[in-house]
Amino acid sequence: MCRAFFPVGDVVFYGCGQNVTAVYRITGWDAFRRASGAVTLTPAQAGAAKSEAFKVAAVRSSAGKVSRIKNAAAPTLPRLPAPPVLDGKPDDEAWKKAGRIDDFRMTPAEEDTETVPTAVLAGYDDDALYLAVRCAESKLDQVRAVGSPMHLDDSVEIFIDRQRNRSTYYQMIVNGAGAYYVGYGWAARPDIRIATKAGREADAWIVEIAIAWKAIDAAPPKPGERLGFNVVRNHFAGGESHGNWSPLRGNLNHTPAYFGTLYVGDALPREAVALREGRAFVHRLGDAAFALDGSLDKWKTVRPLKIMDGTKPVADVYLGWRADGLYAAFDVTTDRPWKNAAAVEMAFSGGASVDLNLAPADAKDKMAAGSVRFLAAPLGGETDVVEMRVPVRAPLKLASGQRLRLEASVILATKDGTRAELRLPWHSTSGDDMFVATDVVIESTLRPANWGEAELE
Repeated sequence: MCRAFFPVGDVVFYGCGQNVTAVYRITGWDAFRRASGAVTLTPAQAGAAKSEAFKVAAVRSSAGKVSRIKNAAAPTLPRLPAPPVLDGKPDDEAWKKAGRIDDFRMTPAEEDTETVPTAVLAGYDDDALYLAVRCAESKLDQVRAVGSPMHLDDSVEIFIDRQRNRSTYYQMIVNGAGAYYVGYGWAARPDIRIATKAGREADAWIVEIAIAWKAIDAAPPKPGERLGFNVVRNHFAGGESHGNWSPLRGNLNHTPAYFGTLYVGDALPREAVALREGRAFVHRLGDAAFALDGSLDKWKTVRPLKIMDGTKPVADVYLGWRADGLYAAFDVTTDRPWKNAAAVEMAFSGGASVDLNLAPADAKDKMAAGSVRFLAAPLGGETDVVEMRVPVRAPLKLASGQRLRLEASVILATKDGTRAELRLPWHSTSGDDMFVATDVVIESTLRPANWGEAELE
């Protein structure tokens, strides 16, 4: 019979497949709380299974309520055969080659605010980035286009992180009359000129935009490159609502760490296609030292998995691997208390936590041999960035091209932070994987057939 690995420290480790019970303790909790370094899981008693380091680090990050918008898909930024004519009518032949973004919803100020569809066409050439934005609107006679401040007009905001460094970016706001504002970060840049043209249809207002690469001190992109990008719509006609294409944290548009990605070229790279299909690629981290310090800076080149609560983004999960283990970083944002009040052995039921689940690629049965869950809970403190390095044992192995079953989850606490209420998986849609049990044996029942797939790069 498969048993759980019971903890006596601050991080919970459940396993399935070794047919033994091991007891682990985490050391260095005081240092952990000060975010001064990693803490290491080691056996706490004689006779435990062979020691394998399970390191975890954490640091506080800002949390806040999140926009109720759905996860952004991965669009392409194709090269256009010719510059489109900007006439407020996106029917030019060049637009037929453009990439399309239409998978975002408005974020209503009130629950009954009407949803208003928005669609974006995007393309480029050596001279400029070209965008056409169609904003559906049933109350065109109420469209606001005063011009100052621009973000309080019916308008669209374009954010461009050309270097995709998640720190520097340009912002363009264009209202329904074609007037515009340009900024670099929070600073206004009235010296930068862009081309715009507004138009109307029977049920929509439209703006076409050309942003010269030279105007934003950028070279034209090359196929295979990536641009940080986001689109925001401000809607005031008939009632206020706002929306983003890429989910943001804290309803703040100026958060380049959470911009979406435009893939330059006609086709998506394989990792973007994989994410659409419920598969993930685990990034090869290289041989250089990879410190677990609670900082997300070193994960900038890795496209995260996104864990959603309906249409709300709850966590970005970054995955990587080296010869010494599989690495993961969870960046969690929630308006629930991010704390856990349980005794260690019941941490899965005592409040907030995150878990990483692994199994062989061919695991189809419940409790399949080799299935394992690693769960980290903020016992005695609060943290919403968690990094971990977990051991990988047979039948799993670390090698390029290796496939495995994988699930990552966030467990949300009740509003008083005293118990767990809901598990939110990255991939599984099974109610069994969202229910949080109050029994160790039931909770350690793993169902790898419900998980997603991952491949080690």
